[in-house]
Amino acid sequence: MVFVESGPDPDALIFMTTFIPSRLRLSLLDAPPEIAPQLANSLKAAFPRRVQFFGANEDGVYVIEVKKVGFSVSETERNCFLACMLQFLKSAGFKLDGSVPLGRRGPLGFGVRRETWIFRGTIPKRPESRQK
Repeated sequence: MVFVESGPDPDALIFMTTFIPSRLRLSLLDAPPEIAPQLANSLKAAFPRRVQFFGANEDGVYVIEVKKVGFSVSETERNCFLACMLQFLKSAGFKLDGSVPLGRRGPLGFGVRRETWIFRGTIPKRPESRQK
């Protein structure tokens, strides 16, 4: 890795997501306010009548969860959820910029390893008005 000191980018939008695979639960931290409802609507096409969208709490965290069918989540459902999420964010102008692995959760450190994904996009520029 190479790190370079640079100034802040005022046009950059950066937010983080955390995905809990065993529950098909996605948390969006500091995401633009219009992204979470649009993402929930996008996921409703892949998981009809199963998407639960919870609004932002006081910390600015949006939560989107898909209800499980049965006792566990299949690998196919998990992959479909992630593919739909990544496709939507790509079409919304965000790219996966990095990830941070988190520790395992559960007794004695067993369980699914979680990650935090960092997405980056740019603020859409409004066209300047020609009328003055």
